[in-house]
Amino acid sequence: MSAIGRSGGRWRGIRRAVLERDGYRYQRCGRAAGANNLEVHHIRPRHAGGTDAPSNLRTLCVTCHLAVTKREKNPARAEWEAYLGA
Repeated sequence: MSAIGRSGGRWRGIRRAVLERDGYRYQRCGRAAGANNLEVHHIRPRHAGGTDAPSNLRTLCVTCHLAVTKREKNPARAEWEAYLGA
């Protein structure tokens, strides 16, 4: 979250720029979607020193965003679940 907060004008501008840069396409699965169905994801999480710089952001669908976030929070469990087909 930016210092102003995700509802602040700064974040909205950054989000819009990233969506435009990525062509309103999911960067993980490649599908196209409307702006309301897209998530802007921090490649390096803010808690780990990541920033809101566009170079640290990418466009994901909600499903991919949840999967990536889950893997980041518990990589070993996500790997086992993928292996087991869970």
